Amino acid sequence: MINMSITVKVSDEILKAIPTINDDTIQCLIELGAKQMRIEEALVIFKEGKISIWHASKIAGLPLREMITHASAHGFKPFFDEDMITEELR
Repeated sequence: MINMSITVKVSDEILKAIPTINDDTIQCLIELGAKQMRIEEALVIFKEGKISIWHASKIAGLPLREMITHASAHGFKPFFDEDMITEELR
């Protein structure tokens, strides 16, 4: 765990959406942001064709089914062929 003191500017609009601001809320926001960043990173690498959707799910720390949902929400159509399925099942 890292303890640090930083200043973050947050718009009034975003602050209105957060019911209470305390240490737990801030920690939760950071964790949610970090998780979303891992998902986005995995989707970028997947889109570049460097990894399979299964590998992207491992990078993102998500079950494959959930990663496919994220990919679809971003307009990606996960490609599966027989060789990929065989490789992923090893």
